This record gives sequence, C-alpha cells and structure tokens, in this order.
Amino acid sequence: MKKTLLFSLMILFAASAYCQNAPKISFNIAKKLAKAENADKKIALLVKGDPDKVKKLVEQHNGTFKYSRSNISSVSLAVKDILFLMDDPRIIRIEEGAPLLKPLMDDTMRYMNQIIQIHNGNSPLTRSYTGKNVVLGIIDTGIDYAHPDFRDSTGKTRIKFIWDHLLPDSTNSPLPYNYGQEFNETDINAGTIPGTQNSAFHGTAISGAAAGNGLAVGEYIGAAPDADIIEVTLNFNVSDSQFLSSVADAVDYIYTKANAMGKPCIINVSAGTYYGSHDGKDLSTQMIDNLITAQNGRSLVCAAGNAGSFPLHVKSSVLPGDTAFTWASSTSTQAYFEFWADSISMQNISYTIVADKATGIYEYRGALPYTNIQQQLGVLHSDTLYSVDGNRLAVVNSYGDKVGDQYGMYYDIEQDTLYNWRIQMVGNGSIDAYSFNWVPTASVPSSIFYPPLDFYRYTDFEQNLCSGFQCSDKTITVAQYTNMNRYHDYNNVLQTFPTTVGALHPTSSKGPTRDGRQKPDIAASSEWIFGPLIVSQQTFWTQTPSLAIKIPPTAQHVRTNG
Repeated sequence: MKKTLLFSLMILFAASAYCQNAPKISFNIAKKLAKAENADKKIALLVKGDPDKVKKLVEQHNGTFKYSRSNISSVSLAVKDILFLMDDPRIIRIEEGAPLLKPLMDDTMRYMNQIIQIHNGNSPLTRSYTGKNVVLGIIDTGIDYAHPDFRDSTGKTRIKFIWDHLLPDSTNSPLPYNYGQEFNETDINAGTIPGTQNSAFHGTAISGAAAGNGLAVGEYIGAAPDADIIEVTLNFNVSDSQFLSSVADAVDYIYTKANAMGKPCIINVSAGTYYGSHDGKDLSTQMIDNLITAQNGRSLVCAAGNAGSFPLHVKSSVLPGDTAFTWASSTSTQAYFEFWADSISMQNISYTIVADKATGIYEYRGALPYTNIQQQLGVLHSDTLYSVDGNRLAVVNSYGDKVGDQYGMYYDIEQDTLYNWRIQMVGNGSIDAYSFNWVPTASVPSSIFYPPLDFYRYTDFEQNLCSGFQCSDKTITVAQYTNMNRYHDYNNVLQTFPTTVGALHPTSSKGPTRDGRQKPDIAASSEWIFGPLIVSQQTFWTQTPSLAIKIPPTAQHVRTNG
C-alpha cells in the first residue's frame, strides 16, 4: 500500500511539473507510469539529450546504457526511474516505441526491375553490379541458413552474422545490446544454431529476393547474389512495445558489423507500425537517421506497408459552427485511435468522445466534456463515460503529446458496451487521425436516419503508409506492383490471377507523409514473386495440395507477395 501511494504521488508530481510544456514522455510510458505494478519493470527506452548525462543517470539507477548516436541514446531502465530522467533539464524527450510492428513483404524480381542488365553491366553502366564487396542487412523474421541460395559454390554460408532476438539472453548476447543471441559464420557452417530460424518463412523469402544466388535450382536469383548477408531476427511479440527501439538496435548492429568489415552496407527492413505522427519526427526515426548519415556508404530500404486498401486515415477539418466527427467501433474490449496536427492547426480545436447506439435505431447515449490540447498536454487522463440514464459505458484513457511543433492526441477506449464512439470536434482547425477501428464508409447511414451525420468526416485511403522511419527523407521507401499473374505449380498446373502485371498493387500503402512530402519513393515487384522455401518444410508443402499450388515444380521456392 505504501509503495503504491508513493509511486502515485511521484507520478502526480511529474505530471504537474511538465504538463504546461512539451511532454518529455510518450503515451506508452505515461500508461506504464500510471500503474504501480510496473514500477520495477525494466523497459527499453530512447532518450534524447546529453549522452554523458543520460549515461550517468541511467547507471546511477541500475539501468543499462547501450549506446548513443548523436544526441539520442538507447537504454534500459526500470519504469519508476524514468521519473529521474524527466526531472533533469538536459533530458529533452523519452520514448519507448510504438504499437505492434507487423512483418511486411517487399521484394524485387530481376526482369521487371531491369536487374539483369545491372548484373550484366549493360550500357550506360561501365561494369557489372551484383552486390560483391557489399553487406546486405536484413531485418525480418529470420532466415533459413540451410537453404542453398544462401551458400557459395563450395557449400560455405554467405551469412556473416545472425542476431536472433527470439532466443533468451545468454553469454553470446551481443554487446552493448545485451539481449537475444548472436552467431557468426563459423557457427552457421557448423549448423549449431538453435531452431528459431526454421520457421522464418517471411524473412527467408525476403532474403532470397534480396540476396539469393539461385544455387538451389539455377534460377530465382535475387538482386544482390554476391553480397555478404547479416540477418537480424526481430521478435514481433516482444512485450513492452519495444519494437521500434529493437529496429534501431538492429540497424546499429548491422552498420557496426559492416564498418568492422570495411564494406558499404544496405539494410532492408520489411516491418513497420501504422500508428504514429507519419512525419518521421519520433526518436526511433531520428536515431535511424543518425545511423544512416554517420558515414558514407550506408542506405536503408523499407517497405511502405500493406494498408493500401484499408481506410486507416481521416482528414477532419472543422469551422466555427461545425460539430465534425468520425465513428470508431470495435468488437473487442478496446477501441483505439490517435490524431496529429501542426500546433497551429490544433490549438483552436476542442474535442470530446461521444457514445452512439448503432444497433436498431441510432441514438445518442452520452459524452465526455469538451477538452483541448492545452488541458491534455503531458497528462494521462482516465475518464468514465456515463450514459444519459447514469450507466457506465466506457473508461476513456487519453494523453496529449507534443513532438517539435506537432501535437498528438491518443485515445484508448475500454468499452463496457459495443457502441460507436465519436471523436467530435468544434472550433477552427484540422487534424489527421489514424485507426484500424474506423467504421467503414458503407456502414455509415444517411443523415436522414441520424441528423448529426450531416457533419460526418469520412475515412480515405491517403496517408496509410507505415509511420516512423518509412516517413524519413533519409530512407528509401518502396511501394509494390504486380510482378506476374501466372505460373506453373509443383504439379505443373497453370495458376492464373486476374491482376495486371506492372500495375501498382491495391494493397500497397500510399502517402504522402502527414506533412505533405512524397512517400513512397519508388516501387518494386511484389505479387507474385518466388523466394526460398524453408528446407525442412519442402516435403510437407509438396504433399499438401493447398500448399503445392504455391510452389514451382523445382519445390525449393515458394510464391510470396507483399
């Protein structure tokens, strides 16, 4: 009881100290600080500020200082000790990551992307380019190191290092990151690596499209068949939302290894999260930018995302006299959305959460009082929303953030009843809102049935690319187009698809960034391409009819898309 009270008082003190200025912490950290049971839990953090001071503070409180790049440090610290970082004026910003990262597919095929001409060194090139003397880093679900496409003509592996985040911490956890396990080419050639790689379907296919040499069957050669490979296996189910910080660690790891080898390095990241400010100003993106620009000979390529056909985004403008709103709903216990705007666009808006009955007859059921960003900034609110007849409908958790000159508002609704939840605004300004819980346009009735819908703001298919490093000017963000629409399967049956070769694929995420910059930068082949099939699974696939249609007659590769 004393520990809980003390921790709560510390949180209230921290909130009162910082709510009037730009918050130092993100929504995820604020939620963890609000629960006393998290006090001693260690989490990964990115901290912007004087690295020497960060290192001193972290180590004083039994945390782990991993590394810094420019003025952003990667550390691990108990939740309760974050308060000591917040209290220091030299600490500018603390972030923990983002909602769950998703694996994304994005590859190339040599013909559609004119890679054959590059491999041959055709004019206007003066020589062949095949990835020789270049390190290709892959950050994904892992790699089947036993596949022949990742070996040389003598049978030796082309993979120089594997860092597997899925494995428990051990004596071979790489420094200064101190988690997962690292293996070098000696370990790989000896076949002594534990078995998390043998289920790495996505990462194996990605790695083959990027760097496979076709040694298995003499075809399905990747873009850089002579490159050295470094693979980082992400843990997509890691707790504490540490995903983006683990990506930043992976980027640092690969560049550091390549630098020690004296070789230039390109990294492919086929993973991302769709939430965030969509402007590349978060700390994990700044950290990755710092790593890319630290020296010449570095590039980072990332998938734009697979949300092209999903209405993730709402552009909501409001003028005096309007009550602009959009509905979110969820069949689970929670509905989540967030919105972002330039500070000048949000400072004259007030907003609220409204509950509407959406089964049978549409009906207003209750609302929270209007609030604004100035009242929300840097403070985690937990408000109970009651119906007009006094019944509890939901607990609404909210948090106002400011990153640079951008405001962000987060809402996490813990619902007791399956209602439609309005994010409703009055005033003068505009926001960009993002959610996977928006009510589909086809399910929104006419205002004839529910008059408030005269002011409804509909979802669209803009700005649905991944947020974070995909929005950085320093990265190459890649959309996807249809590579082929027919092939012969394992049983030599012709498989065809009603798609147009060369057309942008409907699932390919679209820009622009929230601040109006063009992203993606380029498009490459996706549906369909062939990538390496995990060796241990090949017999199972050929003997399963529903899977055999996805593999070619040679049986060592598999149809994949993105």
